[in-house]
Amino acid sequence: MENQKSTSPQQLLQMRYTPNGVDEDNDDDEGEISRLGLPLEAIDADIYLDESVRENPSLYAHSGYAGSINMNDLSGGPISRKSSTDPKSTSTGKTASMTLKEQEKLIDELKNECFQLKLKIYYLEDRLGKLSPENVEEMAKENADLKVQLQIKLSELRQLKKLLREAHAAIRELQAQKNCDLQHGMTDEQEEEFRNAIAERLGLRAKLKQLAQMIEALEREMNAKDSEILQLQSRLDELDMPAEIIEDLKAKYEDQIGDLQDQLLEYQQNGSHMFDNPKADESWRTRCQELEHELAASQEELLQARSEMTTMNHYLEQQRDELSRARIDVAKLSRQLDGGRDQLHHIEDNHVNEMDALSEQFNLDMDDLRKHNEQLQDQCQDLGAWRDEDAARHAQQLEDIVAELDDRTSELAQLQDHLRDAQDHLRDARAMLHTKNATISKLEDQIKQLQLEISRHDADAAHDEAIAMKSKQNSGSLASLRADTVPLHDFQLISKDLAQSEDRNRKLESKLRVATDQRIAAERLNAEASDQIAELTNDLSDHNDRLRYYEEQDSQLSREIEARLKLTSDLESTKAQVMELLQMVEKNKAAAMEKTDLLDSQSREMDRLNVKIRKLDDAAATLEEEKEQLETELRDRATTIAMLRSRLAELELSKKQQDEESSGETTRTRTDLVDRNSLLLTILQHLESILGGDSRLDSNMLPKPSGNFGYFSNHLLSRLKSLSGLFVLFERKAKELETETVDQLTRFKKQMNMKLRQLDDFENTVNNAAERQKKWREQLIKKQAENEELHARLALLTKANTDLKGRSQSNDRLQDYETHYRQAERKLQLEKTRYTNAEDLWNARMRELEKRTKDAEEKVKRERQGNKERVASLMDDKAATQKNNERLQLQIAYQQEVIDLSRNMEPSQGSRTHSESQPEQELLKFNQLRNKIEQLSRTVDREKEKTRSANQNLEEFKAHSSRLEQQLEQRDEAIKSTLGSIHVRMSRVVMIFSDAIATLARCDN
Repeated sequence: MENQKSTSPQQLLQMRYTPNGVDEDNDDDEGEISRLGLPLEAIDADIYLDESVRENPSLYAHSGYAGSINMNDLSGGPISRKSSTDPKSTSTGKTASMTLKEQEKLIDELKNECFQLKLKIYYLEDRLGKLSPENVEEMAKENADLKVQLQIKLSELRQLKKLLREAHAAIRELQAQKNCDLQHGMTDEQEEEFRNAIAERLGLRAKLKQLAQMIEALEREMNAKDSEILQLQSRLDELDMPAEIIEDLKAKYEDQIGDLQDQLLEYQQNGSHMFDNPKADESWRTRCQELEHELAASQEELLQARSEMTTMNHYLEQQRDELSRARIDVAKLSRQLDGGRDQLHHIEDNHVNEMDALSEQFNLDMDDLRKHNEQLQDQCQDLGAWRDEDAARHAQQLEDIVAELDDRTSELAQLQDHLRDAQDHLRDARAMLHTKNATISKLEDQIKQLQLEISRHDADAAHDEAIAMKSKQNSGSLASLRADTVPLHDFQLISKDLAQSEDRNRKLESKLRVATDQRIAAERLNAEASDQIAELTNDLSDHNDRLRYYEEQDSQLSREIEARLKLTSDLESTKAQVMELLQMVEKNKAAAMEKTDLLDSQSREMDRLNVKIRKLDDAAATLEEEKEQLETELRDRATTIAMLRSRLAELELSKKQQDEESSGETTRTRTDLVDRNSLLLTILQHLESILGGDSRLDSNMLPKPSGNFGYFSNHLLSRLKSLSGLFVLFERKAKELETETVDQLTRFKKQMNMKLRQLDDFENTVNNAAERQKKWREQLIKKQAENEELHARLALLTKANTDLKGRSQSNDRLQDYETHYRQAERKLQLEKTRYTNAEDLWNARMRELEKRTKDAEEKVKRERQGNKERVASLMDDKAATQKNNERLQLQIAYQQEVIDLSRNMEPSQGSRTHSESQPEQELLKFNQLRNKIEQLSRTVDREKEKTRSANQNLEEFKAHSSRLEQQLEQRDEAIKSTLGSIHVRMSRVVMIFSDAIATLARCDN
């Protein structure tokens, strides 16, 4: 009897107080309950039998047999009653009409039962290990641990595989949607045609580029030929200048000779009149001599002029020969130029025809694209309507789920309250049960004593009956009557004693019945409380499963909504870009190239988006892994709690045995009570110190367990509840902190992307500056070549000047030329000095700029190691800069043509104006060079300012990034410290909670 009482509560606690609160084996429970029911029902049978014996004494001899029958019947009663209401027999018929949710629920319950069975095996092995040697115990423990870990890992593996499959399916769906969006619903043939059209356009673009290069080469050749023609014309003009001077001198001297001849004729006519007068004759003779001298001088001058004329004619013939050669060269060059122009016209015609064909093809393609775009717009509208419907449906579902979640949370809170109340009732019932068990044991001892007394009284009664029979037989004699007076008196005394004992027995029976009724009621309450706890735990597990299911659905819906929002935003952006492209095509046919570039950029953006999606998927996977880790930790904690509870049950049982063994040892109980009170006080003080508030109060103000234990227990439970609420609050705050840190991380990433874009812009500016440097260097080389040509022309002019000086020293024009030449030389020297100064300054600035650009390039290279993904954008920028360069080259060529035309127009104004305006032109050229150098210096200064600002931006960005990194490190440290403090506080709370449970168990015992 005692063994049955000691083992049955242990098994009930092991089976009912599992981690999920589900009964593991109903048959074992029924057996244990039936075993518990045996002694009470046997006692009832004995009581009923005693009453029947009193009423009918003839059945006294058969009392033992009847008691055994009643015991057997009563012991068999509850078993049959339990077996008739077996819940497992009804569960088989439901499986056929179950939904998927219910099947999943059933599978989860079965998994939980499997887990509980494994725990049961673990505890049974532990119990066996207590009876077996140390090695066998360790082996059994290791085997059980390995099995439990294997089952946990297998379940985690299945969940992970399931999640992986769902992730793969989601990725495939996203890829299919992306391909559909990229292809715009095109078939394979249409996609091939589209790709072939793009390839043809690229080939035509390459041909156009080749033709443009050929045209540029021909234009360069033409420009070179035009420059050669201009040089030859300038040489002709230079040669025509001295011939004109000689002709002027010849005309002048011929006029002088004619005048002298006229004067001679006059003198000859007037000679006859002069000889009549001697004074006049002398005067005329002197005059004639003078005239003869003058005539001789004029003849000498004439001879000199003729010699000069011959030399000049010879020079003129040479110059004419050179001119004829130059004209022949010019004719050849003009023929070559005409041929080149014909080729150019032919190429232009071919190009125009090809462009017309391309435009026609482009128009056809554009019509197809418009039709396709209209189809896409219709599809987009349908998709938008479907998306709106889907979004509305999802929003409705979300609202329903949120409402259901709120209801579930409220139900969960109510269930938790009910569970707490049930736990309180269970504790009270346990206390009552313990007290009732003690009273029952006392009553059983009293019943045994009474049964012994009754057996004695029965023996005395049998003896008295025998004496009575003998007294009836010997009733005639007085001696026998006198002898019988004493037994009759004794019989009266015995009857009185029997009546008193019967009264006592009735009182004890009434007490026993009351105690048994109370015990049965307590057991029923206990069973009902355990059933309620099991139901509540089942409901809790169901609610938790539903909550997890709804959370997963919510997360999936949020992901789908985000993906669809992204897709809709991408679709809207692509729509806007397509509309812009159509407008640009209608405005200008050349926008097709930009459209292809935009398509490439879209594909790059899609690749970037895919990269971002992959990153987000990786982050989601990491978060899921963290979630799974947390779930495994929670499971481990649940298992540890279950183990602690089972250990607690075992400790309770051992404590019961110890209490039963040491019932007479009051001193130990007092010390235990003192220890328990001190321990509970320390727990309460620790709780107060952790929670704060009441910790400032004096320790005497706190409730004590020795004064009013109920008030103390209520106060302790309220403090524990407040601690659990604080823990929940702390978890919420930790989650809020995590969300804030994640948001801040995203903000920091966006800022980093902005700064990286600024770096890319700075790289582009540096590259542009380098290209401008190259252009300026090329322009400098060209200007130096022009300067050398001007120097050569100056040398030729100086030679011509010296020749003219040697021939005609008394010429006024030569003096004017000399003065102009000197002024030009002075201006030239001034311009040379200015040019050298400017060139030195320019070189110094260029060196500084080169150094700075080198430093900037090094910095950019350092920063560029982490920015390799932006090579495509840099290539696009490079193509744009190349286009700008081509445009600038075309502008330069056009300006060169205008300059050449102005140069061609200048010689037609006349040789004199050309000879007079040549130094002025040189001065203008020098002024232009100076202006260009000043412009270049200004642009260099601007580029310097830009590089300075870019360097400042770089330094600010580096400082900002370092600050952000420091802030991130500080936040990481703060999060780690908070997590550590949470862990420490959780461990403290668990320790305090376990101590409180132990102390409460001791108090209950």
